Amino acid sequence: MFSLYDRHVARRFLTEYIILVAVLIVCFVVLHYVEYVDDFMDRGATSRDVFLVYYPNYVPEIVRLISPLALFLACVHLTGRLAQKMELAALQTAGVRLVRLMWPFVVPAVAVTVVMFWFGGWLVPESNRVRIDFELRYTKDAPEIMENNNIHRQTGPGSVLSVGFFDRSSQEARNVTLERFDG
Repeated sequence: MFSLYDRHVARRFLTEYIILVAVLIVCFVVLHYVEYVDDFMDRGATSRDVFLVYYPNYVPEIVRLISPLALFLACVHLTGRLAQKMELAALQTAGVRLVRLMWPFVVPAVAVTVVMFWFGGWLVPESNRVRIDFELRYTKDAPEIMENNNIHRQTGPGSVLSVGFFDRSSQEARNVTLERFDG
């Protein structure tokens, strides 16, 4: 089903996506470090802690946030390059339909989306827990009090979990109700 040309375009597309993600990660980390280095050092964090604990746990959140943008930019850039080299015009002249030309973009994008679904659902929450704990200890912009009272979360379609008070140190919740609504 995938021709040699499709594999070539898909490989270029994924390569550009990975390069864009890497460049954007470096930009985010450098800008974040420049902004928060004073807070980290003033509150007692060592450079070792910042670069071996905080930023490795910040990178998954960055990847989750920039992945859709990187996919879009890689697609636009590669399509522009293909059009510039007249490859798209040659394929259309040869009778290849537009829908067929999109396959080398759609298949890798769907694969990246599936991986990002797993990534955002299982890896990012754990790394965010470590990152937020670090921020609470070592930055002055961190909120002093995390949300402990009157917490409301939708647990699914037609159900809301309400917690009157949550004690983070003992991991106990009080006045917990689960409300279900019919269509």
